[in-house]
Amino acid sequence: MKKQYFLFQLKRFFTNPKNIGLFALTFILSLYFGLVSVPNRQLIEKVDPYAINGEYRRYTLFLNKATTKIKEMQESKNTHEVPNEGYVNAIKTYPDILNFDKHRINGIKANNWKEYVIYSSKWYKYVDHLIFVDENQQFLYPVQYYQNDNYREDGHFAYQRTAHFYDALAKSKQPLTKNIVEEKTTSQILQNSISGWTTLILILFVVLFAADIVTRSQILFSVERYPIKQKYYSLD
Repeated sequence: MKKQYFLFQLKRFFTNPKNIGLFALTFILSLYFGLVSVPNRQLIEKVDPYAINGEYRRYTLFLNKATTKIKEMQESKNTHEVPNEGYVNAIKTYPDILNFDKHRINGIKANNWKEYVIYSSKWYKYVDHLIFVDENQQFLYPVQYYQNDNYREDGHFAYQRTAHFYDALAKSKQPLTKNIVEEKTTSQILQNSISGWTTLILILFVVLFAADIVTRSQILFSVERYPIKQKYYSLD
């Protein structure tokens, strides 16, 4: 009886017009997720050697210029000349950033992603502190965060999340790859999706798929105690 009941319910499940429609909708959403959503996912905090190299060169040139100008000012002994704020800020902040960038570049070149995540975490924490805590006007979050009035909070959250994510990777004993660092592996993509709208869709589909089974089971009770009274109850 149990086997017959199971096969009967299984047949009804796959031939139910509503479920067939849900199967088709699930297939379409799966195609959209695999072919459109995932490939078009925009990463703001990604591994970008060109941006890091560009920052390293710009900061090095400006720091050298700032050091020269401040030295000339000190040697001139002109008490009325005020040091340029940008020069003072560069001498104070750029050495640490350049040190982090140097290790990040070396990590990318050598495929040493452990070195990359360690010093990238330090970079994110340091720059975020300059922007969010010190309110240093010489530094800004990426322009992608400036889409609404919460840009400081959005940038701060993103930098802190990235820094702590890199800290976790640095402690991991598993070998790291660029895809892992950029959260592009299958498991990471699924995890990020489940934390968003995908969960609601899955719950909705489960409810819709289970609706007929639950209500039908309430009508038919237990197959161990009662026969399937198909004659008296509509199963559609």
